Amino acid sequence: MGKHSNFERKKRDYYPTIDPRAGEKIKPFVVGDFIEPCAGAGDLIGQLGGIGLKCTYACDIEPQSDGIEKQDVLFFGFKLPPCNQIITNPPYEFKALSPMIDKFSEHAPTWLLLPASFAFKSESRRHMARCSHFVNIGRMYWEVNKVRGMEDYAWFRFVNCKCPTVFFA
Repeated sequence: MGKHSNFERKKRDYYPTIDPRAGEKIKPFVVGDFIEPCAGAGDLIGQLGGIGLKCTYACDIEPQSDGIEKQDVLFFGFKLPPCNQIITNPPYEFKALSPMIDKFSEHAPTWLLLPASFAFKSESRRHMARCSHFVNIGRMYWEVNKVRGMEDYAWFRFVNCKCPTVFFA
């Protein structure tokens, strides 16, 4: 599960985005359509629909619900459909996350739900140069038992340019 617990990590980092604060915290910063390339069961799509956003394409390497296309977004040759923005809760394994940040942010402005500590890791330095917004959420729950996790999370917005990071509470 993580560095602060003895829970086994889930396969492919599949943790449903069921904490409603994820959608609430990003609401002031997003508008319009989006695509969801790590959709899982579509929990985040539902939250974002509740704040007025429309998902125009959803996929996952292992979809957990009907209506989500089976697709590995890192597969060579796969092209993301045109969009205004990408919003997703990606896997946190850096060897998958790093190329996702590159690919997604070159395609469209990209909001990723990540551990807040991502901003301070040496391996993240290159990506933080593309981070335009950081929106803190705090500790979230990932299971229906609503027990909060042991680390803080935040929305990171990555764009296709080097820019100073803007931090928001």
